[in-house]
Amino acid sequence: WLSPHMCEEPLRPQYATQWWALPWDPVGRGDSVPRAVAVNKKRWHAGMVASSDDALRAWQFGQTGYPLVDAGMRELWATGYVPNYVRHVVAGFLIEYLNVDWRHGQLWFHDTLVDADVAIQGFMWQNGGHSGMDQWNFVMHPVYAAKSADPDGAYVRRWCPELAGLPREFVHCPWEAPATTLAAANVALGRHYPKRIVLDLEDARRKSLKAVVDVRRAHPEYVLPDGNEALPLPEPGRTARCITRVDYRMMSEEVVTRQTAAAPWDASRRQRRDPM
Repeated sequence: WLSPHMCEEPLRPQYATQWWALPWDPVGRGDSVPRAVAVNKKRWHAGMVASSDDALRAWQFGQTGYPLVDAGMRELWATGYVPNYVRHVVAGFLIEYLNVDWRHGQLWFHDTLVDADVAIQGFMWQNGGHSGMDQWNFVMHPVYAAKSADPDGAYVRRWCPELAGLPREFVHCPWEAPATTLAAANVALGRHYPKRIVLDLEDARRKSLKAVVDVRRAHPEYVLPDGNEALPLPEPGRTARCITRVDYRMMSEEVVTRQTAAAPWDASRRQRRDPM
């Protein structure tokens, strides 16, 4: 009862001003509203302009070009369920790499999950979307997360059957496969399976980082001496201490929180298979 608008408004009030490539339009319920993009273009400088909703649609229907993300979103659409680990992967991709307002993801999960729970989803999506009680000191990488979730590619092969013929070291990153490997697996990127909608993951993360750091600079009244953030409570004079990601506490310009590559996914440590 303390937070009746958990699914609609940021718990940390200052994050209502955060930049998003695809923002939320509360009047139109947010989902794929051109007006939201127009508002974003007016509010922010040319270096961080709004996108169309193409990235959101690609995410919703498993067409991002990142196999683990696509597998999870296809399973969600087909069955109404997706494993918890993969929920973190797909949510993190939408927020940290596509820079789409978390409320779009929350709404999609609410409409598609058979185990949807308004309170839990609102709280968890806010955490992932930077405005919740815990900003989480981890960010799932859309490729490297496979080392824990799907090391042999069985999950991806089930939900992205067009990639079933690829060997395990390329099934989560088909764009790195040699041309001969792709041909042998009957995979043509852009025809059988979509090309990646984000080519520079690091740049996408930097934009996400900058958006949060800009909020903190604009609202120093919420920043505590230890770098964490204060949440005003309904009781006069009372605040709660919100867990804040280390990158943001440092006011860093470069990404600190990241998931690194295990040996099977590190291209520099991979045995070459292409004889050409």
